[in-house]
Amino acid sequence: MVDHRNSQSQNVADYFSHVDDMYRFFFEEAMDSMFIADSRGQLLACNARVIELTGYSGEELAGMNISELILPEDLVRDPIPLDKLALGDLVIKQRRIRRKDGNLVWVENRVKMLPEGNILGITIDITDRKLAETTSNQRGRELAALHALGLAVSASLSLAHISAAALQGVLEATQADLVFLFLREGERLVLQGILPPEEGRRLGTVPEHRVGECVCGLAVKASKPLYSQDIHVDARCTWEECKLAGIRSFAALPLKSGEEVIGIIGLASLQQRDFSTQADFLETLARQVALAMANARLYEAVQRELVERKQTEDRLLLTQFAVDHAAEAVYWMTAEGRFFYVNEVACQSLGYTRDELLTMGVYDIDPELPEDAWPLYWEEARKTQRRELESVHQRRDGRIFPVEIKASHLVFGGQEYNVAF
Repeated sequence: MVDHRNSQSQNVADYFSHVDDMYRFFFEEAMDSMFIADSRGQLLACNARVIELTGYSGEELAGMNISELILPEDLVRDPIPLDKLALGDLVIKQRRIRRKDGNLVWVENRVKMLPEGNILGITIDITDRKLAETTSNQRGRELAALHALGLAVSASLSLAHISAAALQGVLEATQADLVFLFLREGERLVLQGILPPEEGRRLGTVPEHRVGECVCGLAVKASKPLYSQDIHVDARCTWEECKLAGIRSFAALPLKSGEEVIGIIGLASLQQRDFSTQADFLETLARQVALAMANARLYEAVQRELVERKQTEDRLLLTQFAVDHAAEAVYWMTAEGRFFYVNEVACQSLGYTRDELLTMGVYDIDPELPEDAWPLYWEEARKTQRRELESVHQRRDGRIFPVEIKASHLVFGGQEYNVAF
């Protein structure tokens, strides 16, 4: 049996012994990895670039089959097309090869069968290109996910709708096994939902979470994301329900509105997963959800304020209506003795319109209280606050009639008034 595992240089020398030195020079000094194999794929000759690419020595490569270098699943998915090679076709394939140290390298193989039946191959390391493609594709998917999430959470200003949309959007964007959403109420973290529901049932009844407890509460307290590849050995992860449910890795992403943490998104994986490798993307997702949540909370606060204001206005209108239509005459006077408000009965009893009375003073309708006596009456009213007295009023037509007056001294909005019934 012929031992093919000779030195690499000897192997190359043997193969090229019958051809021009120029071809041998091109082969050995090529910038790309080049190899020659027989029709079965057994390596006959490799240049120095192949040794650098694979990490094997020339002696180890000699006689090794090409298929031994290719990742088995790549070979199963896309076998070496020996039939096409036999027809003289140039075959170009992108595959992963496993180096001697175990690391994977993406390569592009350009292979053609030579006239004597051997196979000439040029192998180009495309790992950087593949990494760039993978990164670009991942960024594209992330941008699409951010766009979809943005549309979903901006479709409504309802906090309940946004919570549901955020859970679904984050689940689809991250491909996590479970997604949690908590909103902060003081020191409590109130669970808004878990998706998907069938996985959420693993946890049973979710106990109350609090700020500073477990990884979610700690992320809220620290106001920064926390990542755990293995919650079973991570002292920060104290919630036993997660461990019993089979969760392995976890990410806690605070939802921040300005400097305030308003909630937390939790991502769980049943298999070990390093969520921190996607930190930028995950934290951008969290910021987008937080913005929508903050807008919804502001909207709900404004709505509550509008409802409360409307209720207050309705009560004021009802009060105004009741006073306007009270069975007794009502007068409000300023410190100068001028009428600030009069109701319907007051107008009817005196025979003046409201507009007319609002240009007059109490001394214009009470003959027993001349204008120069008003300051003394005012000071007395300020001291006593409440008083009852008898007097007379004079109608527009000159008729005088007796009245019983109950007066109160009030301060409202920094202004003083005397109110008489």
